Amino acid sequence: MSVWTDVAYDHARAQRAIDLLERMAGELAARTRARAALADEARQGWSGAGRAGFDHRLGDLVAGGEDLAHRMRLAAVAIDSDLEAAVEEQRRRERRRAELEIEYDQLLVPG
Repeated sequence: MSVWTDVAYDHARAQRAIDLLERMAGELAARTRARAALADEARQGWSGAGRAGFDHRLGDLVAGGEDLAHRMRLAAVAIDSDLEAAVEEQRRRERRRAELEIEYDQLLVPG
């Protein structure tokens, strides 16, 4: 990895992915909560074998929705971390380029 080449990282695409994942996670979490609230209303006064199965399935669906939203947020954080690492690596390379240019210029100055 040469300090003379820029870091190959699509910052705009990474940011779009982060934004999309965060929006999708928020939307999924909101819809999961809304569906659970509707189910709570539907379950009022309902009893019997069907109710137990419904409760179990609903619990699985809510947990699955929450888990998926959480994993989307984790993916967004991971992409953001990669983005920050790419930016820092680019800065490091630029600092090193400047240092090397100064060293080169000093070699050219007759002493």
